[in-house]
Amino acid sequence: IEGDRAAGIRSLPVLLGSAGARGLLWMLATLAAACAPGRGWNALLTAAALAPLAFAARRRRAEAFYEWLGEGILFLPAILELAHWLAA
Repeated sequence: IEGDRAAGIRSLPVLLGSAGARGLLWMLATLAAACAPGRGWNALLTAAALAPLAFAARRRRAEAFYEWLGEGILFLPAILELAHWLAA
């Protein structure tokens, strides 16, 4: 957050603060999970992507950690679709 602020980047963590950004992530993950029964896999995958990010943001980590987490989450839908296809 300090790096973004120093560079003049107006990201959500800069605007909301660390606790506010974590709260927003948890709120969105909870909302997505609540919508999952009516919306199917998309809402469930959204919750599954946001919850680890919100959990990890509790303490400082290297930016590379969040890059790996973000990139790794992108594989989740493909892995689940492949598992669904193989189970059919």
